[in-house]
Formats: sequence, C-alpha cells, structure tokens
Amino acid sequence: MIDHAALRRRLGFLSRWTALFAVLAAVGAGCSSNGNSGAANGAKFDELDPAAASALITEEKGSADFVILDVRTPQEFHDERIDGAINIDFRSPSFRQEVDKLDKDKTYLLYCRTGNRSGQSLATFRDLGFHDIRHLSRGITGWKSANKPTVRG
Repeated sequence: MIDHAALRRRLGFLSRWTALFAVLAAVGAGCSSNGNSGAANGAKFDELDPAAASALITEEKGSADFVILDVRTPQEFHDERIDGAINIDFRSPSFRQEVDKLDKDKTYLLYCRTGNRSGQSLATFRDLGFHDIRHLSRGITGWKSANKPTVRG
C-alpha cells in the first residue's frame, strides 16, 4: 500500500530542492562564462573557446586596438605562446601596476596555460576599468588541443 501522505511530504521536499537548484542555476547563468559575465557600464568580459578566439585574432589582425595578452611566467611565454602575444606575469608583485599601464579602451584576448590564472586576473581588469576583455577559457592548453598554432622563442 502506498502511504500518500508520506509521498506528498517527500515530493514537497524534493520540489523545494528543485526550486533551489533552479534559482542557483539561473544565478550561475547570469555569471556564466558565456557572454557578458557581470561587467558593468557596457563592458565586455566574454569567455571564448579556441575557435572563437582564433576567429577574433583573424578578424582583428593588424588592428592597433587589439592585444593578445599572456599572463603566464616569462619562461612559459618564451617556451611557447600565441603569435603576437605580449606578456605580463600574473604572479609578479607588479602585475596590477603593469596592467594599469595598458590602454583600457583596447580589446584584449587574455590567456594563460589552462585558464586559471587568466580567469583570476579578470577581477583586476574589471577593477581597473577595462572595457573589452575576451578570455580564452581553457588557455593555451585548450588552444593547442584544438590544433591552433603557437610560436616559440
């Protein structure tokens, strides 16, 4: 025999959890890595996969208003990087000051090895008032996995 009262209690409990998860998912989508992730004043902080980043590089090639920024260590940068990138070491004590010297109105494609350091650095770019940051979500590791070109030296 089915205890309908117990079943209703369990379903009520589950529906409350379902509603909580739905709210959390909606909040997470608002801060997600696809699209404008919480930037104010019309600023863009977009997550890009390697294909989208490659298309952006092709589209912006030669533009003085576009910068590829590698935030890995100088040694990692020397060993292998995306062609045309400049380097500012996220782990350097002067990282914030070096970033603050950059033109905040340019478009930046930001990456590191796996997306961790560059992802952490996004807060600095927001705090300093940058307007257009594109983040290579899986870093140069994802870039290479997608068979995108790199340079050495």
